[in-house]
Amino acid sequence: MVNVTRVGDYGGVRWVHRLDCGHSAVRKRRGGVRLGCVECLGAREFESFSRELVKAPPPVVDDGLAEAEVEAASLRALVAGRLGVPQEQVEVVVGVAANGRLGVRSGWVWLSASQLRSVL
Repeated sequence: MVNVTRVGDYGGVRWVHRLDCGHSAVRKRRGGVRLGCVECLGAREFESFSRELVKAPPPVVDDGLAEAEVEAASLRALVAGRLGVPQEQVEVVVGVAANGRLGVRSGWVWLSASQLRSVL
C-alpha cells in the first residue's frame, strides 16, 4: 500500500487506499498494511482459469466406426429396397475385419410368412 487518503465529512467518510499495483480501493474504514487488490487477484484467477481452458484436447482415435456405420446404413437401405421390406426388418452387424478396421460382418432380414412367400 502506497498511501491512504481520507475523503468526505463526518458520517460520510471514505478511505481511499492507493495500492502498490496502481489501483485504488475505497473503504469505509482505514485498512491495515496488507490490503489486496481485487482487480489484480481477479485477473490472476482468470489467467489460471483461462490457461485450463486452452489445454489441448485429447487426440481423437479414428477407429473407422463412423465409416462402418454409414456403410451399414446404406447396405440396410439397399437390402430393404430390393426385398420390399421396411428397414426395421433388416439387421446389419458391424465388426472388426481381418485388417483390424471396422466393417460390415454379417446381416439378416426378418420376414413374415406373407413376405417370405412374396420374395420366393
